[in-house]
Amino acid sequence: MSEKNYRTQIRAAVRGLWTGAFTFEDFSKAMKSTINRGMTQAWIEGAKPCGITFDDLSDAELQALDAMILGQYTYIEGFRDFVDANSKVNKGKLGQGLARAELWSNRYGEARNQAKAMACSDKKLKWQINAKCREHCKSCTRLNGKVKRGSYWQKTIMPRSRNLECGGWRCCCDLVPTDDPISKGKVSF
Repeated sequence: MSEKNYRTQIRAAVRGLWTGAFTFEDFSKAMKSTINRGMTQAWIEGAKPCGITFDDLSDAELQALDAMILGQYTYIEGFRDFVDANSKVNKGKLGQGLARAELWSNRYGEARNQAKAMACSDKKLKWQINAKCREHCKSCTRLNGKVKRGSYWQKTIMPRSRNLECGGWRCCCDLVPTDDPISKGKVSF
């Protein structure tokens, strides 16, 4: 599953519930399946640049992946209720559910970055604003280009984190391996 496929699957679940083609149970099953497969694939993608395969993941990495997946599960019911309240039968707009689906889709990148930070904990990673983002919050702008070890990023702030000024919802920053020198001092965000 790719990030694009993850987004498509979430949007399909929203559309299914909005039109009435999905029951609450169908929606929940679709979301759980998508989250499980998507977060796992994102984790694999994040660890890969560090030479770590899924079979190489440590117990701590597997626990962090499980925590991320289970954490997303806790929001499914509220998301389901929102889509249902704004469903076609209730004269709601599909765009409202799809807008929230985009927020869900952003978690894919969050999982990829967390995996990269854990797998590359002793490697240098540069905070990089993705060129496809139209707007950048002050936090991301200040952090752009900063180089720290993966373990430092993991302890302080991660791209797409809710602790950023933008709340991480529309963030599309990433951590990328680099040979650049480590940035001096603490990072401010």
